[in-house]
Amino acid sequence: MIREIISRKEARIQGLKRYFTGKPCKHGHVDERHVSSKGCYTCCLAGSRFKYKEKLTISGRQYRQANREKIRARSLAWGSQHIEWVRARYREWGRQNIDKLRATSAKRYLEHKEQYTTNSDRWRRENPDRYKNNHRRWRVTNSDKVNSYWAKHHAAKLRAVPSWLTATDWRMINALYGLSCALTQTTGVMWHVDHIIPLQGKNVCGLHVPGNLRVIPAHVNLSKSNKFIEVLAA
Repeated sequence: MIREIISRKEARIQGLKRYFTGKPCKHGHVDERHVSSKGCYTCCLAGSRFKYKEKLTISGRQYRQANREKIRARSLAWGSQHIEWVRARYREWGRQNIDKLRATSAKRYLEHKEQYTTNSDRWRRENPDRYKNNHRRWRVTNSDKVNSYWAKHHAAKLRAVPSWLTATDWRMINALYGLSCALTQTTGVMWHVDHIIPLQGKNVCGLHVPGNLRVIPAHVNLSKSNKFIEVLAA
């Protein structure tokens, strides 16, 4: 907005509280100035906010607590009118703060686990077709996690999963299953995650741990079966 140039003297004659010269103040602000003190409006506003920061914070907090429902209703009304913008901003924030979002979601889930479970069960009962489609789509796009889960499940049944595995170990295991899926898709040849020392070997049994896993072609893994072949292991 273009402001009209007016001197302090003219503003005082007209009974105005502020005037505008078009020149920057000593802090570089090109803004109106107070007739009474010649002070820059932006500088005075910043100074007031700094001086009364604690008071303004307490006042704002008290207002929000006293008008919680009113603020919530107003926010919901605004959000419903700008739903696409809100969703886009939320997705962008989620991409930039993925670790923080996961930590917050995990904490909220642990604090309200029963409520989450109840709501999830009710949604599945009310939307069986959507649940099946979502589940099927997730399995297709996360085949590495699915394969890792079933390998873990199978190994657990054989008591081959040690209790001392860390989160880093599980990330390494999932990464190997991800590599297996990626090689299968890019080469057109099936690849497997092999246990170097079989979980059910005839002479020795291995564990489901990163150091005992490797990615090899499926035909090699199937021909190996549950035998521990030192040549392959090397």
